Amino acid sequence: MRAFTRRVLFTSLVALCAAATLTTRAAAQPATATISGVVTAADGARLPGVALRAVRVDSGGQVESFSSDAGVFRLGDLAPGLYDVAAELPGFDTRVSRVRLEAGDSISLPLQLEVATVRESVRVVGDAPRDSVEAFELSESRARDLGEAIAAVPGMGKLRKGAIANDIVLRGFQGKDVTVLIDGQRIDGACPGHMDPPAFHVDFAEVNRVEVSKGPFDVKNQGGLAGVVNVVTERPQRGWHGTATVAFGTADMRSASASTSAGGTRWAALGGASARRADPYRDGRGRPMTSDSGYRAGILEDVPAYDVWTGWGRIALVPRAGTTLQISYTRQSADTIVYPYLQMDAIYDNADRAGARLEIADLPGGWGGLAAHVYYTEVNHWMTDALRTTAIGRPRAYSMGTQAKTAIAGGRAELQRGRMTLGVEASRRNWNTITMLAMQDYVPRAAMPDVTMNVAGAFGTVTAAPHEAWSLEAGARVDRAATAADPRLANLALYLAYQGTTATTASDLLPTAYVRARWRHDSGWSAMSGVGHAARVPDQQERFYGVQRMGSDWVGNPALAASRNTGADGELRYTGGGLDAAVTAFFYRIADHILPTDRARIAAVPGVMNTVARSYSNVDAVMRGVEASATVPLARTLFLSADLSVVRGTARGASPDETNLPEIPPARARMRLRYDNARWNAVAEIAGASRQDRVAVQLHETATPGHAVMSVRGGLRMRRLSVTAAVDNLFDAAYAEHLSYQRDPFRNGVRLFEPGRTASLSLAARF
Repeated sequence: MRAFTRRVLFTSLVALCAAATLTTRAAAQPATATISGVVTAADGARLPGVALRAVRVDSGGQVESFSSDAGVFRLGDLAPGLYDVAAELPGFDTRVSRVRLEAGDSISLPLQLEVATVRESVRVVGDAPRDSVEAFELSESRARDLGEAIAAVPGMGKLRKGAIANDIVLRGFQGKDVTVLIDGQRIDGACPGHMDPPAFHVDFAEVNRVEVSKGPFDVKNQGGLAGVVNVVTERPQRGWHGTATVAFGTADMRSASASTSAGGTRWAALGGASARRADPYRDGRGRPMTSDSGYRAGILEDVPAYDVWTGWGRIALVPRAGTTLQISYTRQSADTIVYPYLQMDAIYDNADRAGARLEIADLPGGWGGLAAHVYYTEVNHWMTDALRTTAIGRPRAYSMGTQAKTAIAGGRAELQRGRMTLGVEASRRNWNTITMLAMQDYVPRAAMPDVTMNVAGAFGTVTAAPHEAWSLEAGARVDRAATAADPRLANLALYLAYQGTTATTASDLLPTAYVRARWRHDSGWSAMSGVGHAARVPDQQERFYGVQRMGSDWVGNPALAASRNTGADGELRYTGGGLDAAVTAFFYRIADHILPTDRARIAAVPGVMNTVARSYSNVDAVMRGVEASATVPLARTLFLSADLSVVRGTARGASPDETNLPEIPPARARMRLRYDNARWNAVAEIAGASRQDRVAVQLHETATPGHAVMSVRGGLRMRRLSVTAAVDNLFDAAYAEHLSYQRDPFRNGVRLFEPGRTASLSLAARF
């Protein structure tokens, strides 16, 4: 398998070199003209799937194409003349640019699209380099959730626990090291075993795009130790619009969604709903995903792998010119969700998100604008082992159950003046869980003892352009965090036995800062480099969790220090003639990185019988890696793209002989061939990963073999209707990804294999 993966990588590089040669030769022929460029959003993110149309003004003849995965487009074989070049993407205003072409011209035409909604008058997102996943890609994706879909971005990955609710992994970081937001709002999953990560609580049909900012370079959002993932949901548009989608697939997968919006110059409103359901999938071995996790015989015949309903609405008002008010609310209701990765399953998992955003442009005194945002999010989650053999013969339907709840109230305000932005952010985050175990006569225990974290901070950014080819950006932020557990509920005996303290409060000062420079040249070359420092506070579980279990306890560490990442990123990119290629390298030194560890009992305390517990400790770590990607047009309607990502993580202080950080993904590569003529489209993709044998032995992590998987997809667009059919894992490969290893608490110890051959069909209508 390792040899096969190497062949995949070698073939990708050879194909790209050959494609670049063909493109160069084609460009050398002067008989016709070519228009190429990059399509971006207003914040600089590249937009794939944009429909490009060059219409000759005098004759009406036209040439069509689509932008590639990197937002790059190429309109070739154009006769000399005057053209209107239109760029269209659902959710954005159409952009039209007029271009005059002479024989042999090769013109670079950068295009920027604005969101098609009641105008957001204050732009609060900088132009920092970011990856993005657009609605176009999500609509064609066969992924079950955002964690699975975003894993296609170089440097990203997923941690699978079941058929849905995958964790997001960014350059080897996961959990609270990655800040995940929905429209700038924080939402925390309630399960201590990470059943429901933040990205689970937003539906595909609600999403417009996903923005990924990598590295310690975000000062506008507190806690982005490794980066920030922001999910941007649909906005109501002017006029009347609607979408409806249905999909079917293997494992009785069914989903349906519909949304509609209406609006004018002073108002707009949007509403939508979705439902999705599937049975447990079969892996490449032909076995159900639940086969090794101790489920009761026959219990899953009438139980789905997941059953989720979501409804949402948004209102935008413009009471006067330059002022916009938006109010939004989303309700997600999930019934049974099966997690063979863990010891328990979700019986229900409900989430609410509500927010209001006010923008005022052109303030007196030379201030450019004000943006203020307040929100409230809540998750209510009940999980048990009622479907497992561990529940057989118990007085209740389960042997263990946890009622968990998180709630966050937060807000942020930003004020702009020229190239400077100043802002403040504050949030109050509460996490409370009650665990009941048969071995303890179902006496309710506050495993998460009503822990509240209050965080408040201020930030500022400034940009400068000392030269037309150079731009500079700098930012700084400082936060104060105070975390407190209810001492009446906390398991003080566990803290004292294993950590030598009964503290239930902690305070942290969290500084963040970065400086970044960019260089661009007319030849198509560009470069970016930056250094940054970011910090994140230990979460409530890492400090104050406490559960007594047979054989080994689980206890937080109140003395944990905040993690601090000091790192550097650099990127070299070439864009020209439809070719886009980039190489990125990064190096991060993380002080006080938080890792799980075994902790010996250090004091004899009444009621604490075990001699060892799983806890958390601070270690110093280093993360470094390389990401490379390239996209080249083989023809006007044919694109070849490939990417590669490698990350290495090492630690000091985990144990005398331990050097590997746990749960670090192996080298990954992907090659994709896409055909799109505006009516028919097809994609063939091969993706793989190398063997990962750099594992954390202390945490009983084991090596994972390499793998390679092929998928195909085809689609047809007919005016406002589109049909897409796909087969993933075409050759039914049996494999598990390295991140299928799960740490405590409530781990099941089972390596969860990925789905086998999976077929799907989706139909979408837009009007």
